Amino acid sequence: MADGVTILKYPHVKTLDAKEALHEEAARYDRLGSHENLVTYKGNHADRPLFEYCERGSLRDMLDDGVELRDELRFRIGQQIVRCLIRLHSQNFIHCDLNTSNVFLTADFTSKVGDLQGQLYRPDGSIEMPTMSHENAKSRQSWAGEDEFSIRTVMFTLGTRLYHLWHGEAPFPDLEEQTQEGKCRIGVAMATGRLIS
Repeated sequence: MADGVTILKYPHVKTLDAKEALHEEAARYDRLGSHENLVTYKGNHADRPLFEYCERGSLRDMLDDGVELRDELRFRIGQQIVRCLIRLHSQNFIHCDLNTSNVFLTADFTSKVGDLQGQLYRPDGSIEMPTMSHENAKSRQSWAGEDEFSIRTVMFTLGTRLYHLWHGEAPFPDLEEQTQEGKCRIGVAMATGRLIS
């Protein structure tokens, strides 16, 4: 859109599955409602979702570009991400793909979590909307199953995102993922006195 405050989301590839994924994402936004730290869903146009435009782009782009963030701003961004996750969790929604590419910043540096492709649970714990994606293995608990989408997996991922925000790089960026999994297992064993297989 040309209004400077709205964007039209396109699928990465033009397939029926990709188009359906956009509809499913829009349904998640409809179901969850609005929050000051969630990218605002504005409806559909020509079968594609419309979202709030975040002028400063993704947090990842800012960090990769070496934009210097004051400590107070880092704290504020981190708090806003946490507030959004609290809201999502209060609605029984697990994001499942929280990363710095899915956190966006407005002109005044308000952080907005986007890309809602996660899993929505009913109050009884059954799945209402299954996940469409999940965290990169570098930010996922090594002892969590591939099909575990829970507050504990999001909290682990949140920790890696806050580390990335604070230090400007992902934790252990130069290590192989298998080495990272081994370090996680060793860390858990040291912290809990039991080895995770």
